[in-house]
Amino acid sequence: MTLNQGFSITLKNNDGFFDDEYALNLFNTPLYLRKAATENPKYGDFKLIRNGLVENKNTAFDGIRIGVADRLRALGEPVYDVIRRDDFPGITVQDNALNRPIPMVFGTARISPIRLTDNRPDENTPGVAANHYMTAENATRVLGVYDRNGASLSFSFNPGTKIITVPNIIDGDGREVRTEAAEAIATGDASNRIGHIIQWLLRRKAGIVFNETNFNVGEFNAYADNSFPINIAITRGNIRRAVDDVLKSDMAFLIQQTDGRFTLRSYAKRNDYALHNIDSWVVTKKPDKDYGRAQDNWFNSCIIEWVDSRGDAISELYAARAVEAERRYRRRVQRTFETNLTTATDARILAGVLSDRYTNMRQIIRLDVGINTSHFQLLDRVRVDLDINGRKFSRSSDFIITAINHAQDILTLEEIDS
Repeated sequence: MTLNQGFSITLKNNDGFFDDEYALNLFNTPLYLRKAATENPKYGDFKLIRNGLVENKNTAFDGIRIGVADRLRALGEPVYDVIRRDDFPGITVQDNALNRPIPMVFGTARISPIRLTDNRPDENTPGVAANHYMTAENATRVLGVYDRNGASLSFSFNPGTKIITVPNIIDGDGREVRTEAAEAIATGDASNRIGHIIQWLLRRKAGIVFNETNFNVGEFNAYADNSFPINIAITRGNIRRAVDDVLKSDMAFLIQQTDGRFTLRSYAKRNDYALHNIDSWVVTKKPDKDYGRAQDNWFNSCIIEWVDSRGDAISELYAARAVEAERRYRRRVQRTFETNLTTATDARILAGVLSDRYTNMRQIIRLDVGINTSHFQLLDRVRVDLDINGRKFSRSSDFIITAINHAQDILTLEEIDS
């Protein structure tokens, strides 16, 4: 799926209008591209086909090329907050803890707590010393804390500050021994369904208000409310990477529509999306058919790795179509998919979806058409009989859209079952 819908435009600069980049100040400003498909169009006939933020530009003496990033690519801000002394009054935060990324937890996952203090055993100080650790910014519960050898440690957890306190231990000789918390199992406060996590990240971390202006709310929620729950800790990277890490547990995509709004779509729900019937006579150029991507993704069996409630990885083998696929394509390939799914049942469901798409080699067809495609969206279905000039170019007539060039009305289609 081609999700990066960035683009560029070229404009004349014979009069020098674009020479003064300081006065224009174009960087990160919105740019909207509209297209009309009627003769002698009026302004209202121009339909929005692309929009984004100006990312770069190249100015020549007689022209300017402006590169535009879509809103997905622009989600480059850090996804995490960092340790600051001001956020922990009453605690002497050690220097090497400052500015370290604070994790987020959805569901229940293993994290590496951040040691804030360095209180060592001291014979001159009464009582047993303890150290404070930051867990996750949205943690509500900690199920266990462990040292580097996996031994369980005594601890207390403050859900308000998200801090765990781990006291030193007294050994068999009565001496105080410093403890070191290396791992904790924590539970987050937000819904751990994939779609709800994506909404949380875009709303809380990117500052995008969840409303009809910014989202296709109905379609987004239709996926989110029924999406798989996952157990995941997000520890570093930018917002875009966090979204990708969440979505790897399903064959689903965060898509920016032509109107600029975000939506979530799933391959498993492809029959729920719009169907476009195209006559073969509107094809303007010779189509081409490719199996390269299908070869790269094909498998006859797969292993789905999922995560239980203690954060331990478990694997599920799916080989329901292995014999049939091997006999048909004379190959044997087993692929492993790392996910954060929480049950074997969900792992088997995802394996079935992946097998539907990849166990059969799906042809990819590029189609140039002479119709307005401004209302076409990724994962929409297309039905077209590729009987062109008496040639049956493809036996398939049902496809999904995996890439669109709205400006030139070029579709990249992937075969699906009728």
